[in-house]
Amino acid sequence: MNFAEGTEATIQQCTGCHSRREALDDGNALPGNPYHDAYNLSLLHPGLYEADGQILDEVFVYGSFLQSKMYAAEVNCSNCHQPRQQ
Repeated sequence: MNFAEGTEATIQQCTGCHSRREALDDGNALPGNPYHDAYNLSLLHPGLYEADGQILDEVFVYGSFLQSKMYAAEVNCSNCHQPRQQ
């Protein structure tokens, strides 16, 4: 597994809880399964995001992170945070 694959796998473990999402089926992704097999990222809907695209009432969301310089630099969640065990 190369660095980018390992980074993405780590991020995928966090995104089920840390994202604005719309569930597919029961929305209960099994650990290790890709995020997009269980969820669709929510779009910029009023009530979830400010008019300029900033998120409301959340510190981290996957959709915003995908567009960040951190993601582009292959930074993953555990580079800065102690991940919780699921």
